[in-house]
Amino acid sequence: MLDAVIDDFDPAPTGSVSPPPPPPPTTGTGALARTFVEMLLVDAGKASTAGSPSTFLDTGDLAEFGLDEEVDTGEAPAPVVTLSVDEAATAILLAARFEEAPGTLRALRRESPVLVVEVPYAGMMEIVDRVLRVCALGRSTQVMSMGALDAVGASGRSGVDRRRAAILFCDVDTRGRAILERRALVALSIAIPVCALSVAAARAVPEPLRAVADRVVSFGGWSPPLLSVLVQAVTGDPTEVPAEAWVGAVTLDDLRMSVSAQRGAAGSLERLRSSVLRRLSRGQELPDLADLHGYGEAKTIGLEMLADLRAYREGTIG
Repeated sequence: MLDAVIDDFDPAPTGSVSPPPPPPPTTGTGALARTFVEMLLVDAGKASTAGSPSTFLDTGDLAEFGLDEEVDTGEAPAPVVTLSVDEAATAILLAARFEEAPGTLRALRRESPVLVVEVPYAGMMEIVDRVLRVCALGRSTQVMSMGALDAVGASGRSGVDRRRAAILFCDVDTRGRAILERRALVALSIAIPVCALSVAAARAVPEPLRAVADRVVSFGGWSPPLLSVLVQAVTGDPTEVPAEAWVGAVTLDDLRMSVSAQRGAAGSLERLRSSVLRRLSRGQELPDLADLHGYGEAKTIGLEMLADLRAYREGTIG
């Protein structure tokens, strides 16, 4: 099995109103992140057609990831196109995790591994699904519908080729639990790649999948090379992000508020830097909620909410 990559969440002390620390920065050159961004642009029909040259990609050895036949890295000019912040961030952070372990991406395209993806927010689930389909599994892999999995389970026939895969959304209610587990077992029985998506993987992903998972992937933080790729993907302008401490504290909300095609690369980067530094400065000055006085019942409710959020992150409550 491949080594699991799980970013542990270290909850803040009881009563703290300060935001949780950002995830550790992800390492890597950003080369695979650029490739994932280009694949999304091509898939959306916003850029060149599949297999045509691109000006966004850096020349590199994509064979390491099993992508040598996926994208042509020629130098012919292409129109300047962009992605939304959420699309770019999802593709880049997933690519960074795959870049840390190239064998994971090769296995998804050539073998039948089980991949568990811990999605930071429920609203990102659909984008993660698209990035996996377009970038990780690739154009030659057909993702089976839930109906197709049910049909295989009902017939007992596994006459599907190895170029099919399954993507399972695991955050379901109690009634959908049995259906999800049945589909997971069917996917395992026909030996196809399985990607299980969940906001709370330790609790929601069916036990059979967790038991055989080859890799658990969670989203890491930002590094200067990755942030440079995002700013270019959203604004269309190449830029170089300096290696400064604030980069590691960037959140998705910071990016949404700061990076846009209208501001351009320079304007977006300056706004992002100022926004993050102001937030960090305010966070250092905030007292713990438990130390505040004069708020009566509001303080009690706040402390109870913090306890519930901590229990939810730990998977002890739904």
